[in-house]
Amino acid sequence: MNDPAPSSSSVERANDLLAQGKVAQAESEARAVLARSPGDLGARILLTACLMHSQRFTEAIPVTELLIESAPQEPSHWMNLGTARRGAKQYDAALSAYMRAAALGASGPDFSFNVALTHIERGDLEAAYSLLAGARQQDPFDGEICFYYAQVCYETLRLDEASAALAQWHTLQRLDTTLIANIGLLLTNLGETRRAEIALRQARADKSASTAALLTVISVLERTNRLTEARELMDRLLADPKSELQTPERMALEAQLLQREGKHSEAEALFTRSLPGKDEFHRRHLRLFPIARSLDALGRHDDTWRVLAEAHASQAESIQRQSPQWTLRALPDMSVTALGCDAADVAAWDHTGAPSSVESPVFVVGFPRSGTTLLELALDAHPQLKSMDEQRFVQDALDELVASGADYPQRLRDVSQEVLNRVRASYWERVAKKATTATNDAARLRIANRRRR
Repeated sequence: MNDPAPSSSSVERANDLLAQGKVAQAESEARAVLARSPGDLGARILLTACLMHSQRFTEAIPVTELLIESAPQEPSHWMNLGTARRGAKQYDAALSAYMRAAALGASGPDFSFNVALTHIERGDLEAAYSLLAGARQQDPFDGEICFYYAQVCYETLRLDEASAALAQWHTLQRLDTTLIANIGLLLTNLGETRRAEIALRQARADKSASTAALLTVISVLERTNRLTEARELMDRLLADPKSELQTPERMALEAQLLQREGKHSEAEALFTRSLPGKDEFHRRHLRLFPIARSLDALGRHDDTWRVLAEAHASQAESIQRQSPQWTLRALPDMSVTALGCDAADVAAWDHTGAPSSVESPVFVVGFPRSGTTLLELALDAHPQLKSMDEQRFVQDALDELVASGADYPQRLRDVSQEVLNRVRASYWERVAKKATTATNDAARLRIANRRRR
């Protein structure tokens, strides 16, 4: 019989190596133990952890399945199998494993978080939102849970919730540089550029920052038109032999910079290399639209139309996954264009109590990537203007108006002053959470709210 003592000490040593980040050495120790004692559960659990840490999820699946054969009633083994399957993009199989873990008693914020990540990757953001909201309630200071909750809130247009979740981000626990950079990006998307800059500066100052963290910083620099800084940081990454340069994220970001520099042939090639596979069709539009932009600039118009057709089909599938309620409504495409106001109705509108043009907000409307961010920043520099990124405040006001019984947009003359005043007050109350709108009793700062379409 094999003496269990040497195996036990080897597993302990391997655990210490893994804790120190020496994953390859820990894996080697675990495999050596299994070579001597194939049934050693501790070594097999450790090998699973090493493979997961190395993101070799396909290899981790059979190792975890052997663990389940040895201890089928252990919920943690089913949780690990779910996580390995998620990493291998086997989302339905991952959810099945997580369900089995739950039936065996798995619970808590970490469990909900892992299931939520699976839903995020398969495009079901509403399911992810519910799980993350519960996980955050259980552990409100977990940095990862809080960030992903805020991210899902942002993607599902719960912008106030997203902003509130990150209000005290610096007090969160388990924050690494990559997560801090992602928080900076999300705050940028939420239009909170000053708070975003604090996070991004902190991430950028870390000399040991991961490639992923630096790529996130570069993406914000590119989006905010700090192209020289973005290129310098990208070139630094390209020159670093330790950087992970062949990831789709890195190639897509490099392609974006090349496109901004007018190098469309190189940009199109890199965007194409970074395309998700057909098994992730709902994500392909994120690369296909910029590919079409470069193809158009190159004069390849037939190819542009072909790529755009696929991009719109991909985007439609993404919307269906993320917001199935829109599909259930079964409205024809662009049905909103059929709506209009009757001239006689407009003539009868009561403007009593309406703000003057000086007190009214300004809406900047434009296509994505058309320069709206730069214009927003320029407007914000004016002492009598306060700008913000796109918000759903107008949609909230419209929802409130319709909920009051208004026949929008056909018959607005019947809307009472009481309803209009209440909707206006609610609108300004929401705006006040994003920007100071009064300098004194007589003058209100004008709000430039960027709306991208």
